[in-house]
Amino acid sequence: MLKLADGVLAFSFYTLAVTVPSMKDAGRQRLAGYTWTGILVVAMGALTGIFRAKQPGCVAHAASHLTSHSYPFYLCVTHTLAVR
Repeated sequence: MLKLADGVLAFSFYTLAVTVPSMKDAGRQRLAGYTWTGILVVAMGALTGIFRAKQPGCVAHAASHLTSHSYPFYLCVTHTLAVR
């Protein structure tokens, strides 16, 4: 499941960056852009959900919860923003 979501995320990013801009038909380009953006958002949401399930101590908690780290993911965005 995780490798599939990684592959879909990578392929949708590649398609949005390389394939969609080179399309000649404006209507198909717009449709492809919306479609692959939706797929990118869904894949990223799935991966974020998996990450939250595997690392529950590293997701946007109050500053008091930042002391319970789960190595190696203790340097997540919430921790680095709280340190500054």
